[in-house]
Amino acid sequence: MKGFARAAVFLLGACVPALLAAQPATVGRQPQRRRPGPGRRTPPAGGDLICHNDLAPWNLVRNGERWVFIDWDNAGPSSRLWDLGYAATAFVPFVPGGDVEVDGPRLRALVDGYGLDPQQRRALPAQIAARTRGQYDLLIRGHKTGEQPWARLYDEGHADYWGPAAAYIAEHHDAWVAALVSW
Repeated sequence: MKGFARAAVFLLGACVPALLAAQPATVGRQPQRRRPGPGRRTPPAGGDLICHNDLAPWNLVRNGERWVFIDWDNAGPSSRLWDLGYAATAFVPFVPGGDVEVDGPRLRALVDGYGLDPQQRRALPAQIAARTRGQYDLLIRGHKTGEQPWARLYDEGHADYWGPAAAYIAEHHDAWVAALVSW
């Protein structure tokens, strides 16, 4: 999978906080609790704001300088790190058998663009691993229960990506932290 250039990943990271800031109706309010819909993966610690929950290249439309995220059907309560974790998996991109020496700086560019503080930088790799593993678990559950679209996506081979990607991310946790906190 060919990824975006590091400069583009930085710009992408910078545009995600703008998405979150463009929610005047939710500022200072706890999002309404609702049962997660099909495919909605709520973060382990709950959600403190409304997030896209599917920030990925297949939901990004670019036209010159303008970048627009589409497909907001999974938007709902989440956390910044949970949403950014999914975006990192998709935009770095983390692939099974990837190269830490290439992926670490790309992750750093995304996070630098986003502007995470040192504590968030240390916490993000675990969130990336959990979010990626959660996507794999969702596909496995869909395969076992027949729940759509996850059963179909499993049959199309998506679990073959998400499972090994989750293992790769978890295996190199310390390298991701080092890439994010080294100055």
